[in-house]
Amino acid sequence: MSSKSELHEKYMEHALNLAKKGLGSVSPNPAVGSVIVRENKIIAEGFHTAFGKAHAEVEALKNLELSGYIAEPSDTMYVTLEPCNHYGKTPPCTEAIIHAGIKNLVVAMQDPNPLVAGSGIQRLKQAGVSVTTGVLEDQAKHINRAFIKNIISNKPFVRAKWAMTLDGKMATDTGDSKWISGESSRKLVHKWRLESDAVLIGSGTANKDNPKLNLRFVKGVNPYRLILDSQARLPIDSNLVVCDDPHKTVLITTDLAPQSKVRSLKNAGIQVIEVNRVGQHIDLNSAFEALAPLKIASIFSEAGPKLSGALLQAGLIDEVAAFISPKLSGGSLFSPFNSFKIDAMENAVALENIQIQMVDQDVLIEASVRR
Repeated sequence: MSSKSELHEKYMEHALNLAKKGLGSVSPNPAVGSVIVRENKIIAEGFHTAFGKAHAEVEALKNLELSGYIAEPSDTMYVTLEPCNHYGKTPPCTEAIIHAGIKNLVVAMQDPNPLVAGSGIQRLKQAGVSVTTGVLEDQAKHINRAFIKNIISNKPFVRAKWAMTLDGKMATDTGDSKWISGESSRKLVHKWRLESDAVLIGSGTANKDNPKLNLRFVKGVNPYRLILDSQARLPIDSNLVVCDDPHKTVLITTDLAPQSKVRSLKNAGIQVIEVNRVGQHIDLNSAFEALAPLKIASIFSEAGPKLSGALLQAGLIDEVAAFISPKLSGGSLFSPFNSFKIDAMENAVALENIQIQMVDQDVLIEASVRR
């Protein structure tokens, strides 16, 4: 027979898998899942499906009623994040739980949002609900790591991706990079795009590759496309300008950009944001601060070596994902962070939480940047 803690983890794991279904559509809200259990059987479940829509707990309670059930004192609700206790886009989930008659609640993690931050749990306890916390907390935090960073620091969470050969090159010395990784790896990249608020590249990648940065292989809403371009060199006929949703393209530039070119780009429908610069280059912290009105909590960087190195130098990369292809290209150019240099290995940027897996023939290494 399973222990109570084992059962808690079993049902919380199911709730966490539900939460993942909301990634890509709930931001800047967190992704949350919830299940209601009676006599070791899930009788209702729900997850936060989109920003502005009902939260996971309310979805679960609605599905409980649709299934013909009424909450009983022995029922237990599992939720991956502390229920909210304030009015926002929706009413407080705490009141919905209390009104439904739920008497037992298991929570994975406390909400870091100052509007909640323990008050939801306190309200439920005051109403006589038994609350257990910390079940699979680390897994819950991992799912919502972008939300957590954004709430705490008001800065977006940055995940940097690149593909390289076994000898560490993102392209040949002539600049050819299609294709280093295999098709399965490229499909996974589109899933990551879907789960992010924005995709980021620099002017070099935009001008050389003329990418679309839209979603393929997966269904969903295209993320914002961010281009850091201090002189607004983006061609007016670029795929990032001539597209179905030009308003999702955001060019971040400086006072070095010709105003006539800025007007042309704006007239084409894209957003242009002018920020501070350091010398001839965009001030990256200023650029990220300027994104606040767009409520961008997570950025998926597909930048080239120069911008990637600058982001690393500025301490703005939180996580990395490297595809290593079983190929050798030789050459001396196009290493992933070639604008970032150290004088001694002891000063190298350290990584942690390492995960390694095979994606067909490619090796995928994912890790967090140690702070």
